[in-house]
Order: sequence, then structure tokens, then C-alpha cells
Amino acid sequence: MTPQHDSKRTIAAHGVLNLSAATLRADAGGVDAAQLQLVTSDAKASGTLTLYAHGTTRPGTAATAFEPGRTTSAVTTVKVTPTGSVDLYNGSSGAVTVDVATVGLQSHAQYADTYHPATPVRLLDTRTGTGATRSPVGGGHSVTLSVGGTHGVPTTARALVLNVTATTTKASGNLTVATHGTGDSAVTGPCWTTGQTVTTQVVIPVRDGKVVLRNASKASANLVADLAGWYGGTTAGGAEFRPVTPVRVLDTRTGTGTGKVARIAAHGTVKIKVIGAHGVPATGVSAVDLNLTVPAPSGSGYLVAHPDGVSRPGVYSLSFTKGHTAAGRALVKVGADGEVDLYNAGTVPVDVYADLAGDDLVFPAG
Repeated sequence: MTPQHDSKRTIAAHGVLNLSAATLRADAGGVDAAQLQLVTSDAKASGTLTLYAHGTTRPGTAATAFEPGRTTSAVTTVKVTPTGSVDLYNGSSGAVTVDVATVGLQSHAQYADTYHPATPVRLLDTRTGTGATRSPVGGGHSVTLSVGGTHGVPTTARALVLNVTATTTKASGNLTVATHGTGDSAVTGPCWTTGQTVTTQVVIPVRDGKVVLRNASKASANLVADLAGWYGGTTAGGAEFRPVTPVRVLDTRTGTGTGKVARIAAHGTVKIKVIGAHGVPATGVSAVDLNLTVPAPSGSGYLVAHPDGVSRPGVYSLSFTKGHTAAGRALVKVGADGEVDLYNAGTVPVDVYADLAGDDLVFPAG
């Protein structure tokens, strides 16, 4: 669907912003969940936003993190109740401005929009010449990426799920991702300051199997795009999304999900058992929708989320910078044993917490 932006709103410290069903375009029948892009700015203090269905108890989870002096962008999924509206809670001691855009609606009744998770694979890397010319992308310039018909993605796919990264950045800016051949479907990717490496997961409609990545900065940056999956198409084996009430499934600070209080070591891996608990069925689940957060790391690096039991792919799931809390979505395929691996590609141990927003149940044949 074409992203629809709500007007910017400022949420007071510990305040709640209600987003109506009409605002989200979730007032049609059969809508189970909404995919929202949250862009924060003008934060007066560091904190997190919690997104949840209106009329339900506020969970102790985070949809995104923010801090003064930085603009952040994140895509997240929220369960929609019959009322259709959702609440956005500012857990900070200061106000923050939020721009909300609906980038997708999910319904159990829409077989054409079932999800096909992929083992993550790199599609674009301008540092190496993968998918484009080996050269940084100049400020204001774009790269067109052909995805349909490659890496198992059918030419009939209706939307792509990509992890997009900007690195070796020479000035502050942001990356936009748009459907090829149209100017009305752009979504905001990662926002960065000079020298920062940032990653954001985006969901973008496709019409001819192509998307356009634009460096909306005044200076060059290298761009990276990794495939997480796709929606629609005629490929068998799709899954329908089932939203859950958000719940924390991993917190290295408390031992949640691991049974011990310990950071993920540099070049270390933590396995998360994601099926058979928290409302996730014990069988039939192909992927889970997680929000990952690395709070105030003491060094820079990135996380790789991937299905357990397969070789670790050379992709980004969430990039983090020394001293700055990073948060982002990871719609990740589940291993045959029902586990997801989180690998710390940084040079220092980091704390990580992961919140579950939903799962993808394999669509029954016929």
C-alpha cells in the first residue's frame, strides 16, 4: 500500500498519543495488524516509545528508541483490536515529536499478502559492487535495485522486506526507499549523523520487481540492502501474520530468554526459543516479528538475526554506535528447531533486549 503519513505530533513526557483507526486506515473489516513507521525528532531526553492496542494494558516493551539531537526511524507492527485504534506511549522524562506513517495493513483474509521469509541475503553493497557500481552514492543521488526474479523472489511479489543500511557517511542525512516508477510510495529508511552506520528494516511495495534507494544527504554514503522476505506472489509456502500482545522474549540485563544475566560477547551468539511460548504455536511458524534494542553500547558494531541451524549470513539486522541506544525491527525466519540466533558482530559485549510483536503461521494448503 502507499504509505500514509499522519501529521507530526508531540508527545509529552510519559504521555500517550492515541492513533485512530481512520488515521491508520485500519477501519476496514478484517484488519489484524498495522505496520507503522515511526520517525522521532526534537527529543528533550532519551527514552523509548511503546506501541500497543488501545484499551489493552500497556506492555513493558519498546517499539523504538530515541535521544536528543538525533532523528530516528523504525518500522514496527502493532496488533489491531476491533476498535482499530492504537496508543503510543512516551516512556521518556522529556517530550518527543513523532511522525507516524502507515506502511501496511495485514489481514487473515488476504492470501495474496501472505509472507515468505527468506534466509537473509545481501542484494546491494556499493562498497563491493554487489547489485550496483562499486562506488559511494553521492548526496541526492539514487540506486535502482532489481529484486524480482532473484534470490527466490518471484516477479509477482507485491512488497519486499529489506534491511537497508547507510555507512561511511560523510554528512548527516537519511535514506529513502521507493517503489520504482512512482513517487508516491517512498518510505524513510535510516537517519544518520556524520560518520554513523545505521540500519532500518523497511516494507516497500513493488510493481516491476524494482525499488529505488536515494541518499537524501548533502554528501556521499555507501548503501547496503539485505533481503528479509517478501509478500504476495504465487510462490507456495506463504504464511499469514498473527499479531500478539507485545512481550519481551529476551533481555540480557535480567536473564529473560537465556536464564542468565550476561551480555552477548563480541562475536558471540545468543539463541532465542521463539515458538511454543508467548502465544506462538509450537508448530507451523515460519518467522517471527521482533523489535531489537541495544541500549547504550560501549562500542560500535551490528547484530545479525538469522534462523538457527543455518550458516550465519553476512548481513545487517541492527547497527549500533558507541554510546547511542539503537533499536529496530527484525522480521526473521525461524530455524527448524524453533530458534532464532542473534550474533554480535561488534568488538565489545552488548546488552540486547528483544520484544515479540507477532509470528507468521504457514498458510494451509488449499
